[in-house]
Amino acid sequence: MVSGSADNIVRIWSATTGKIEAELKGHRDWVNSVAFSQDSSRVVSGSDDNTVLIWNATTGKVEAKLEGHTYAVNSVAFSQDGSRAVSGSNDNTVLIWNATTGKVEAELKGHTDQVMSVAFSQDGSRVVSGSADETVKIWSATTEKIEAELKGHTDWVRSVAFSQDDSRVVSGSDDKTVLIWSATTGKIEVELKGHTGWVMSVAFSQDGSRVVSGSYDNTVQIWNATTGNVEAELKEHTNAVNSVAFSQDGSRVVVSGSFDKTVLIWNPTTGDSEVMTTPTMILSDSSVVNRLGDKFHIICPLQQLIPTPYMLSILDDQQWIVGTLHGCWIPSSYRNYTSFSFSGNKLCLGYGSGNVVILNIISLVAM
Repeated sequence: MVSGSADNIVRIWSATTGKIEAELKGHRDWVNSVAFSQDSSRVVSGSDDNTVLIWNATTGKVEAKLEGHTYAVNSVAFSQDGSRAVSGSNDNTVLIWNATTGKVEAELKGHTDQVMSVAFSQDGSRVVSGSADETVKIWSATTEKIEAELKGHTDWVRSVAFSQDDSRVVSGSDDKTVLIWSATTGKIEVELKGHTGWVMSVAFSQDGSRVVSGSYDNTVQIWNATTGNVEAELKEHTNAVNSVAFSQDGSRVVVSGSFDKTVLIWNPTTGDSEVMTTPTMILSDSSVVNRLGDKFHIICPLQQLIPTPYMLSILDDQQWIVGTLHGCWIPSSYRNYTSFSFSGNKLCLGYGSGNVVILNIISLVAM
């Protein structure tokens, strides 16, 4: 688990014992946003000191100091392959960084107020940003041009996210609405109304059929992403909900964190909730939730949506199966192989010990 604090320190915690494993000291002001890389080997952090730092999660050392923003950094994220980081700042800009060299690869200018939330598309070709200027923008990560400007909110945009297939964007705003947009046309596809307070966090389910939102009205709402109807309203929190996520199988489990200092695990069908009291929990679909106070980090193992016809390959780091649009993480227990081969959606791994492992990638697709 990783956390950022007003004491300027980034902390990595053991998901098993709940104890601090490393204190990452390097920021000179509040740490506003932190994120693990997909393989959990690195951490990126953004701070009121105007900097973004990339840390080695094992040694606790700073691998890269990213300097380029002129005001506080509100939001940071890694690309799926970990090669780049993106940051949004009170200087109204979005910066894309080379996560190895620490150099700015792209400066995205177009917002007229502070940038509150940023995210990469799954394939890394685009970035979405939400701003206090009431707009959502989709950018080309290569050309730095705005591909779509999404106008429809009437107050600050607090949270943005791509769907897993990158075809849609969801946004949550202080105007109390959640909007689902076409990432191609920039038009509103569905308007979700029901919250009575600021919408702080939004996320798509893995198959894109539903959206979950958390609000200052203390509720979590699950929406049908096609009809816009509320499928469930979850009301166990006693204070504002600041983060929400679906597990890998979003039909069964939703996780939420709140200023009431609890993380709840929900059954979206019945509305029943379970208070997460342990530092880590493995859900029924093998998703892993790591808890720290009112925050959480959810890991959905081997999530990907690679259609059968796409060509597959493995990156040199032995950690990622990649296709035309998506990536699939190889668990650490299956790495250190000496040879591999694909046959359709099956991956065969060979090891120096003489063992052979066959993975059926289709069976790992989140449907």
